[in-house]
Amino acid sequence: MNFVPINANGKVELVSGPIQPIDVLSSSGRRYFVEFNELHQPIRKGGHILVKFLGYIAKMGNYCPLGALTWRTFYNSIDEVYDKLALQRVDKYWRHYKHELKKTFFQPEKKTQEQHYDPLPSGHTTNDWIKLVNHWFSEKGQKLSQIGKEARSLQCQTHIMGANKAEHGKPMGLIEAWERSHVRKDGSFVEGTVTQDFLLDAKAKVETLKLSAPSTSCPEDLEDEAFHDVLNGGKIPERPQGFGFGVKRSDVYGVRGLVRKEGYGKGKMKFVKVDLNSNSSPYNKKKEDLEKRNEELSMKYNENNNLLKTVVTQFSEFLDVMRNGNASVQLIDAAQSTLAMTTQQADASDNDAPSGDGSRSEIANAVLKS
Repeated sequence: MNFVPINANGKVELVSGPIQPIDVLSSSGRRYFVEFNELHQPIRKGGHILVKFLGYIAKMGNYCPLGALTWRTFYNSIDEVYDKLALQRVDKYWRHYKHELKKTFFQPEKKTQEQHYDPLPSGHTTNDWIKLVNHWFSEKGQKLSQIGKEARSLQCQTHIMGANKAEHGKPMGLIEAWERSHVRKDGSFVEGTVTQDFLLDAKAKVETLKLSAPSTSCPEDLEDEAFHDVLNGGKIPERPQGFGFGVKRSDVYGVRGLVRKEGYGKGKMKFVKVDLNSNSSPYNKKKEDLEKRNEELSMKYNENNNLLKTVVTQFSEFLDVMRNGNASVQLIDAAQSTLAMTTQQADASDNDAPSGDGSRSEIANAVLKS
C-alpha cells in the first residue's frame, strides 16, 4: 500500500476512486500518510494528492493573499524540511496563479487602472485584488514584467508534455524523459530551439562513456552522467535539472548525492505524516502568527504615539514660559520630574517592545536630546 488514509478513530481505511483537494479540506478528522523518496519528494498516489492539494491552497485568498508582493515572509522561519518544501511548492503555484489572473484580467490598452478593480476574482477580498492591480500598473511591476518577458525569450528548449513512464514500465532515464517532454507527437522539434542538437550530443556522449567503461552494468547511470555532462558543460550546476522539484546541488553532487548513488535509501521510502487539515496546517499557523504580530505592533505604535504627543505638548508649554522669561526653579523642577517619570514608564515596558520598533524609552531619550 503506497497511500494510507486513517480515520478520526485512528484506524486505517480503504479509499477508492480519485480524491480531490476539497475532499481533503473536509476530511472530518481523517489523516493521510504520504510516501516520500530519499530526495524529500512526494511520490505515488499520496504524492499526487498532496501536490494537487498544495496547488488548490495557492488559489485560496485566506491562505495565500494576492496582495502580498513576496512569498519570503511566509516560510523564512520554517525549519522542518517537509514543511518548507511544501510551502515552496505553494509559492510556485501561487506565482503561476497570479500570472494566469494577469493574462485573464489585465488589459491596460482597453481599461484604466480603476476599471481593473472590477470584476473581482472569486475567493479573494477587494483589498487584496486592488493591491495586485496597483502592483501591475506600478513602475516596479512593469519593470519586473519586462524582465520576465526577456528571460522567457532566451529559453532555447521548450517543454511539450509532462513526465511519463517508459513503455516497458520502468522509470525513464534522463535522456529519454527529456526527449519525450520536448518532442512533438510526430517526432518533430519546436522551431527555434536547440533540443535536437542537445539530444544528439548527449547520445554521442553515452557512446563515448560506454567505450571508456565497457564493464559498466548499469547503462542508465551512463545515460544520466552523459545528460548532465552535456547539459552543464562538465560543470556542477547551481540548480540540478532532471530530478524534479526541490532538489539541491548537495543532494546530487555532495556527500548525500554520493551516498544516494551507492544505494542508501533505495527501497527505504519514508512514510511522513502530513496533516492536510486546514485548522492545523503550517500555512494557517504562519498566518495566525503574522496577524498576532501585526496586532501587537499596532498597539505598541498607538502607545508610543500617545506618549510622544504628551511629551511634546508639555515641553511646548514649558518653552513658551521660558521664552517669556517667567520660568521659575519650581517649574524647571516640575518639568524634570515629569520627564523622569515618563522615562521610567518607558523603561518599565521597554522589555516587552521588539527591537527596532520605536520603543517608548527611545522616544523619550530623543526628546531629551532635542
